Amino acid sequence: MGVNNKSNAKMEQIVNQISVVNAHSPYMFKVHYNFDWDFLYPICNDLVNTTPTGLSLVSNGHTSHQNKKQPHKLPEFKAYFVWLKEVIREIATQGMGYSNTYHKYTISNSWCNVHYPEGKTHTHNHSNTFMVAAAYLKMPENGGYFMAHDPLEQVKSFYYHDNPEWMWTEIPVISGDILIFPGWMKHKTGINKSGEERWVLTTNFDQQFDEDGNFLK
Repeated sequence: MGVNNKSNAKMEQIVNQISVVNAHSPYMFKVHYNFDWDFLYPICNDLVNTTPTGLSLVSNGHTSHQNKKQPHKLPEFKAYFVWLKEVIREIATQGMGYSNTYHKYTISNSWCNVHYPEGKTHTHNHSNTFMVAAAYLKMPENGGYFMAHDPLEQVKSFYYHDNPEWMWTEIPVISGDILIFPGWMKHKTGINKSGEERWVLTTNFDQQFDEDGNFLK
């Protein structure tokens, strides 16, 4: 098998692993990765425990968001991020229609969140971010699912509703699932109703291009 055939087979394998979630419109995607959580746990635990506490969107939990040591720069996560970059490129170009010639998709930052029992993440988006990947390293039963907010709230404002959560769609996930979505989308999590910790690895991707339309290497 030639180089091109091997590359095409690799891309076909990635495409077959991507599912479109369609919380409201086709801009959410789900893939799966088999993390070795026993191996990664002490690394993630060290990341959050060496991050100063302060203002955070996480209640009853902790985040390594402000830690200068970021997962995508650590050798223990290398295999995952090499794989994820290919997935992001495939979703951006084949799933969302962005150019494969003039754009480059690069990681801007990454971090780990832990939610203890009764913990949750409040409503937010990722400003100035092209795409977000939220990887569920450890998702216990009743751990509180990802919740996506419908961006067409104003368009649908005349709909009848009697539930304050009517614009939110819950996305079920299991350990190893990765949700990929645009940074502008408002989202939050449900409350962790389990007696265990919920761990999530989040990665922000930027989209870069130059004024002349030349591919950035």
